[in-house]
Amino acid sequence: MKPLNILLIDDDEDDRDVFTSAIATVSGCPNCITLEDAAAALQKLEEKLLTPDVIFLDLNMPKMDGRDFYLRIKAKQDLKDIPIVLFSTSSFLESVRSEPLINAHFIAKPDSFSELKMVLQEYLDTNFNRLRAAV
Repeated sequence: MKPLNILLIDDDEDDRDVFTSAIATVSGCPNCITLEDAAAALQKLEEKLLTPDVIFLDLNMPKMDGRDFYLRIKAKQDLKDIPIVLFSTSSFLESVRSEPLINAHFIAKPDSFSELKMVLQEYLDTNFNRLRAAV
């Protein structure tokens, strides 16, 4: 199976560590890159240094927040088709459901590791079986 190329952008080191452990458990051997800075991630994407199949994106970050990153990516012809999952605390649910993020995928950060694994498994199974089956 072809491993997924996953990019997580989150400024919280603990959240990055938990995410990478969970995604490795549910997805086998994904290529999972984590970055703490959305502006740096945007630059790497624009320069084609990163080619993720999906981006998991925290909303509340310093420098460039997730909302700004999302809007910039979706405005770029060569990057707009990369799926982006807003991956944040449920306190941001109201802002996610407003324009222009209304059609974005959203996953509230679960409270437990087992819940996180379950949510990630469900998302990947629903959206990426075709990629994981490709050789």
